Order: sequence, then C-alpha cells, then structure tokens
Amino acid sequence: MNKPRVNSDGQKELDKAQEKIDSFQEQAREFNPFTGLTDIEESEPQTKMSTREARNADAIYIKPIRSIQRPNFKSDRCDSRVYWDEKYREDRDRDWEYVRCIVENNEIIGEEVEVWTAKWACDPAHFWKVPVNKPVMIPRMLAEQLSKCHYHRLKMEDNSEKMNYVNSKLVADHVVRRIDCRPVGFGF
Repeated sequence: MNKPRVNSDGQKELDKAQEKIDSFQEQAREFNPFTGLTDIEESEPQTKMSTREARNADAIYIKPIRSIQRPNFKSDRCDSRVYWDEKYREDRDRDWEYVRCIVENNEIIGEEVEVWTAKWACDPAHFWKVPVNKPVMIPRMLAEQLSKCHYHRLKMEDNSEKMNYVNSKLVADHVVRRIDCRPVGFGF
C-alpha cells in the first residue's frame, strides 16, 4: 500500500501515530496477566480422614460410564490403520494402572466430578463420573488430570492517576484449585 502524500506537519503527525501504534502493539505482545502466579493455594481437605483410615477403607473401582470410539478406530486395541509406536506401550500401561485417591470438588462441594479422557491415540474417549470425599480407585491418567484442574481468578486493576482518564488492566489475582485429587499412600 502506498503512503499518502502529505505536507511536513502531516508527516510528523503520521509518524507520531505510527510510534503510538507500534508501542501499543509491543505492549500487547508482552502482556501476560498470569506473570508471577505459579503457586496454587492449598486448601484444607474436605475429607477428614487419616492416611491409615483411607488406606484401610474400602475403595470402589471406577469404570467409564460411556466410551466413544474416535474416528478411524475399530476397537479398544490399536489396529493397523493407526500409527502406534510400541515404545509408548509401557507409558500407556502405567497410565491405566489403578491408584487409590480421594477426589474433592471445591467449586460445588459434595457433587460428583464428571470428566472426559482421551490421552492415547489408540484409546477411545471415556466419560467418567467420580464420587467425591471418599477413597476411590481410578486410573493414574484420570487422577493426574483431576489434580491439574485449576484456573486463574482475574480482576481489573485500576491505575488511573487522573479523574478523566481511565487506565486499568486485567491481572490474575490468584490461582484457584477447582478439583482436588489427593493420593492415598505414596502418590500417583
């Protein structure tokens, strides 16, 4: 696109506007409201049970409620149409080992957790309903996925110095754990 022809005063104004646009674009590229927020607030467990009691308590095995085959897959095992590298078989088997843990819903206390998983290419997508506040046996990959459920609470920070000029920015206030999945015993 060709530059418009303007006089020297107009060119100075265009240069100033271009500098402002460039500085704004640089600020937009560098903007990250989540800087400095890596720590997740630890909350007090809802389930008041010692590790010994949780280990000795009967834990139910949770199985998927529903499974949906993903496109180009025939069965639960990997078939010839899917590229599957056998060097990942050990990791996949480890992810499907059942572990004992206690799941807690911190957003809606007492409500069971509903979640989908589909980690490995040859596995179908599984829908799980996990009861909360009691020991359960679930696959390791599901426990790890639930333990990572958190979000950043955002707020507007007001930096205005003048009454007529509003200068505020969006910043992350703190990290909130939505679902907590604590291992019983040695961990995942």
